[in-house]
Amino acid sequence: MFVSTILLPPRHPDRLPVLRLCADAWRRAAASARPLARFAALPFVLLVILEGGIRQAAGVAETWIDVTILSALQAIAQAVLLTPLTVAAYRLFMFGRGTVARDALDDFPPGTAPILAISLVFALALLPLGDLYTLIENEPALNPAIALAYYAFVMAGFALYVLLVVRTLFLFNQAAAGHDLNLSLAWRQTRGHGWRLLALIALVALPWAGLIGVIDWYVLDALGFVPDFSDWSVWAGLLGIAAALVAMTVLVAAAGTFAHAHLTGFPLPGEHSGRAYQYSLPLDAATPPASSESA
Repeated sequence: MFVSTILLPPRHPDRLPVLRLCADAWRRAAASARPLARFAALPFVLLVILEGGIRQAAGVAETWIDVTILSALQAIAQAVLLTPLTVAAYRLFMFGRGTVARDALDDFPPGTAPILAISLVFALALLPLGDLYTLIENEPALNPAIALAYYAFVMAGFALYVLLVVRTLFLFNQAAAGHDLNLSLAWRQTRGHGWRLLALIALVALPWAGLIGVIDWYVLDALGFVPDFSDWSVWAGLLGIAAALVAMTVLVAAAGTFAHAHLTGFPLPGEHSGRAYQYSLPLDAATPPASSESA
């Protein structure tokens, strides 16, 4: 009942064209690589340093508690680095290069801070899934009833996590536009399109997540628990993971932009001349700005 309530069948005849929007996201991300580079450069470099430092620390950690703490720090740091980049990518895709070209690297819309807080919560919510792998490795030593209960708890939590991510996806559009976050509006705009939004996100994100897994298991882990930074393979692996994280972030932003435009009628021309036009645009096409505000 809960799942059917959150992910209702589409109530509108214009269902999301998942494959077309996925292709649009890839096309727009590729065409916008150059203007996004200045926003992505610093997060990319810091992600390389972060991945290397966490792996070095985890390799010499003495207990699983230390590794769990390091995983939490890694999740927090990734959210801190990637959330501003996500907002910058949304702004580029929603408003064009002219608007983003005037943005300073340290000047983000007001909605960025609340979005960052939400991203941190989502990042920490995934930590029990990582502990599930530790449980699998040590399951023979555990009480079967306890292991089964933890399996059920983690998987139910992960399902809830996915549902919330999908239904709150358009909060990023609000933040990128400089509006205060409106959860009720985002919830209404995504209602009836949950499964297709989930499929769209999966199509653009899973290839990069798979690439990260391959690099993690077959490149970095194969070199040993403590990375040898004199080995070029370590740097190739760290660079690959950082690049995959940045690419996945940008593509999800592009997919979210096109999905939002399709469902709300938000215009996506290539360029806008200034921020006056940007802040006058309603995020819900069916709800025009109040006359007092437009005056």
